[in-house]
Amino acid sequence: MLVWVAALHCEAKPVIDYYRLKKSRIDHPFDLYQGDQMLCVISGIGKTAVAAASAWVAALNREQASLAWINLGTAGSAHYAIGTALVINKITECDSNHSFYPVPLIETTLESAHCLTLNQASSEYQQKHLFDLEASAFFATATRFSSVELVQCIKVISDNPKQQTGRDKTRVSQLIAQNIEPLTRFAQSLQALNTLVKES
Repeated sequence: MLVWVAALHCEAKPVIDYYRLKKSRIDHPFDLYQGDQMLCVISGIGKTAVAAASAWVAALNREQASLAWINLGTAGSAHYAIGTALVINKITECDSNHSFYPVPLIETTLESAHCLTLNQASSEYQQKHLFDLEASAFFATATRFSSVELVQCIKVISDNPKQQTGRDKTRVSQLIAQNIEPLTRFAQSLQALNTLVKES
């Protein structure tokens, strides 16, 4: 089972549309979309929300032999152009300065980057890393339920010093949709890795 976790519906919409995922009709604390061996949960913004949604999905699927995860969302950056999709290879929690290191086992054309997870949105863009509001809590939570190599983050740049589009929901969906081919190739490779883990 592959679980996509997004803070906002506009971030998840390209994946939901591509895979034709159907919204669950059962009353849930989070919006949940389902397909063949695939789920997408909309957590809401921030670390507490994404941790709660990830733990809830894991509990809901506790009978699964193995879960693979992708946190898909937007990020700010002083270095990258709007619309650039990046695989996160290091996540740093702003409060504790603790860092997490996703395992780069998936072959991809996407460039990798370091992401700093903040407590609130900021316009203080930095050259060395991206910033978001969820990645550290997502990674810390999902790795409690799955092997670390099966927990990945992909961020699409929505804001930089020259242009801020993160609050434009339609534009956010467009930016992620323009990366749907590398995103789905990455997802396919992660699903294949998950199969190997289940069979080992």
